[in-house]
Amino acid sequence: MSIQPLSWDDFEDSSVASDEPTVITGWRLWIARGIWSVVLLTTIGIFVSSIQPYFDFVMFFPKFWFSSPDYSTALEQLSLSAGFYHGYLIALQSIQVCVCLVIAGLIFKNKSNDWLALFVSLTLVAYAASQGDQIGALLMNIPQLRYVALPSLALAETSLLLLLYFFPDGDCSPGWTKPLAWIWVIWQLSNLVYEASPLNPALWPTLTRNLVMLAWFSTGLFAQLWSYVKEFTQVQRQQTKWVLFGFVLSVVGMYVPAILKGIIPSLGSPGMGAVVYEILFVEGFASLAFLLIPVALLISIMRFGLWEVDSLINRALVYGSLTIVMVILFELLSGVIENLTELILAEPPGIIEAITALAIGALIQPVQDKVQDFVDGRFYAAKVNLGNAVRAFSDKISYVIDRQELMNLLLDRTVELLQIGHGAVYLRGKDNSMTAVNKNNMTDERFNSVPISQEVFEELERGDPVFEGDETFETLHLGMRQTFTMLVPLTVVREGIRELTGVLALGPRLSGMGYSSEDETLMATLVDSVSRALLVSELIEQNAVHQN
Repeated sequence: MSIQPLSWDDFEDSSVASDEPTVITGWRLWIARGIWSVVLLTTIGIFVSSIQPYFDFVMFFPKFWFSSPDYSTALEQLSLSAGFYHGYLIALQSIQVCVCLVIAGLIFKNKSNDWLALFVSLTLVAYAASQGDQIGALLMNIPQLRYVALPSLALAETSLLLLLYFFPDGDCSPGWTKPLAWIWVIWQLSNLVYEASPLNPALWPTLTRNLVMLAWFSTGLFAQLWSYVKEFTQVQRQQTKWVLFGFVLSVVGMYVPAILKGIIPSLGSPGMGAVVYEILFVEGFASLAFLLIPVALLISIMRFGLWEVDSLINRALVYGSLTIVMVILFELLSGVIENLTELILAEPPGIIEAITALAIGALIQPVQDKVQDFVDGRFYAAKVNLGNAVRAFSDKISYVIDRQELMNLLLDRTVELLQIGHGAVYLRGKDNSMTAVNKNNMTDERFNSVPISQEVFEELERGDPVFEGDETFETLHLGMRQTFTMLVPLTVVREGIRELTGVLALGPRLSGMGYSSEDETLMATLVDSVSRALLVSELIEQNAVHQN
């Protein structure tokens, strides 16, 4: 009996849907969506209803600036009224709520059949309602709404800790978090039903309540760190990195301005500087910094650009360390110069600070280079080594003139450097067909020639790699999407016009990590060298034909 060879149409039949343990269907899906809709409408209703009572409350008890003679001059110079200031605060809180709801809606729109994504969206919706002091003012004005507002606040607090237990795989990990999750939910429900309970944290002293909440949420952070080290896959680790990165930057943005105000006397002293600093940074910057949390959750859940966080963390480490080092150097240098000047002059001139600032400015670039080298060597040694290896290989292939040898060397070395499971290199025919000239760890004969969609072809011809997750990547045939995760163009430039001569098709990495923008930059370096070598190879082949 003869065996019928597989064709490209068989990919449709042989494709297997990925096992997503968090996907829900049927009546469970409709119930989950219904709960989300009810919470959304409740949240919007509570927030809108609370704006006027809250504004009336703060106008009755305005910020101390407006009753203090120490600030009267500054307020007059800024033409700042109590109504405008408190309206500004409400506007900031409104922005927080709107961004949370928009991001929650985007997650719901794209992944409402995934209960974990739906839970993240629900957490953002509930948390939006708990922002600021509007709820307290609303309940003081309309006590009957407590039966709607308090469950929303309880849901926000409950879901936030549960998210730390569940995220990013939907499973309570490690195992000891499961009983803690049940205890947490039952405790929150009991406090909601029986508000006079001695176990209700709302009735405890502030210090005791804060310590207990800190202990509870510390278990969630510890669970995330434990699972990150012991259990998470590479993709899940990148998701966790985004969330932790967003939380850390958000906390820094929300609390550092207030801390600096306590450290630097001029920022807390009555006057225009203190008022402007409070409005722009303690209130404005801190409020907007909170938005980094929902943004990080959106990126993590949607899995778009997961590996870009490594570059962001690298820059945050470099510029954060650089700022600290330069502040220390400024203080030390200014102190040394001032002391030396006092030995000569009784009263040092004011130009000393300007001289110090110029000296520090000259040191910024050398210090930044040293800090960058330290961060790269300590935390990103693998990327540095990979970059050096790719550049060295790029220089090597520039001198290869045989086209087949060049393609073989390009594919095998790229697979080795990036630790890729499989790949292939294709050259373009006269009819725009893509024919394999070398395959690595691929035995399927269907990939001897591959289909390229017009959208992908046009992007490759511009010299841009196509990644998994790009909109153009989704236009490829199912078989291509299942097999490869990045297509790198091989181009030559003739008379100033770039022409696509082939494609380097790469499969997923053995580590499970995706390709980042840094990988794209490295591949661009490699492809430029290949392009020059291809052009030389073609010229040599043409000369050989003419001579024959």
